[in-house]
Amino acid sequence: MTLKALIVDDEFNARNNLKILIDEFCPELQIIGLVESAAEARISN
Repeated sequence: MTLKALIVDDEFNARNNLKILIDEFCPELQIIGLVESAAEARISN
């Protein structure tokens, strides 16, 4: 079962590092986007 996740963080490096860790250690998660604010998250949904 694949779960979809949206990474929301205001720090560019934090978003990218989290994506790298998830890609490596949590293959069941599909990252559907990386955004820097809740407002962007609402738009991308």
